[in-house]
Amino acid sequence: MSVMRTLLSVILLYLPALLAHATADLPPHIQVDRALDEHVSVLNARSQLQIEHSEQRKRESGDYEFTVHGALYRDRLLENGDDVDYRDWEVAIERPFRLPNKMWIDSEIGEAGVERGRNKLGDARHETSRLLLQLWFDWQREQAQAAQWQQQVEILRQQATITEKRIRAGDAPRMELNQINAAAAMSGVSLRQAQLRTELAADQLQRQFKAIKLPAAITPVEPQSIEQPLSFWRGAVLEHNHELGLAKSEAVFQNRLAARASADRLPDPTLGLRYASQLNNRQKIGASTFRSPWDTAPVRPVPTAPHTPP
Repeated sequence: MSVMRTLLSVILLYLPALLAHATADLPPHIQVDRALDEHVSVLNARSQLQIEHSEQRKRESGDYEFTVHGALYRDRLLENGDDVDYRDWEVAIERPFRLPNKMWIDSEIGEAGVERGRNKLGDARHETSRLLLQLWFDWQREQAQAAQWQQQVEILRQQATITEKRIRAGDAPRMELNQINAAAAMSGVSLRQAQLRTELAADQLQRQFKAIKLPAAITPVEPQSIEQPLSFWRGAVLEHNHELGLAKSEAVFQNRLAARASADRLPDPTLGLRYASQLNNRQKIGASTFRSPWDTAPVRPVPTAPHTPP
C-alpha cells in the first residue's frame, strides 16, 4: 500500500471524528452519520448482518426436532385349532441430539459468520464514506470554478464600462471595447457550463445521500499539518482494516465448516420413548430407544405366542 493510499484510508476511517469538529469545508457530523446509515450499500450490509445473527441462533439451537411415528399390525395366530386375528399397534416419540463437539463447532461457525457480517458492514460504511467524500469535494470543485468564472465575468463587465467611458473621452479605440465584450461573452458561456456542472454534481451527491444539505456557500479552511508519523497511521489502518478482518473471519468460517463436515462422519444419537400394545392389549410394552439416524425404518415388535393349554 502506497503512502498516499494509506493516508487516504486513514482519513476515510476517521472521517466521522473529523466531522465532529465541524470544519467549514465538510458537512455536519449528524448529516454524515444519517447519510451513511441510509445509503443502500450500508442497508444491505446491515441486513446481511441480521441474517448472520439469525443463522447464529439457528446453529446454536440446532435443527433437530421431535418426531412422532406409529404403526398398526395385524397378526393371525392359531389358538385351540382356530385362526385368531390380533391387531397390534405402537407409537414412539424421538429426537436426535447433537454431540458436544458438534455443538461447539456450530457455535464457532455462528460467531465467525457474525464477525464476517460486522466486517462487511464496516467495509460498506468505509466505501460509502469514500464515495461521500469524493462527491462532496467534486461539488465543491465545480462550485469554486463557477465562482471564479462569475468573478471573471464581473471583472470584464467592469472593464467594459470603464472602456466605454474612455471611448467617450477619446482615450480608447472602439476595437478595445469589442475585444472586451467578446471575452465577456466567452466567459459567460464558460460560466453557464460551470453552473451546469455544479448542478449535476449537486444532483449526483443528493441522489446518493439525501441527508446531506448543501449550503449556499462554503468558506474554505486552511489545511492542518499531520503531526503523527507514518508508522502511527499505518498501525491505525491495520487495526481498523475491514478487508483484512473480512478475510480472516471468512477463513475461520470455512475452516469451521470443514470441521463440521468431518464431525458429521460420526452420526448423532437418537433418543426416544416407545409404547406398544400386542396380543389385543394383553401385552403392554414401554421402553426407551436409542438408535443411529441411519436406522430410519420403524421396528415392528415381535409378538409373543400365547400359551395354549393342553
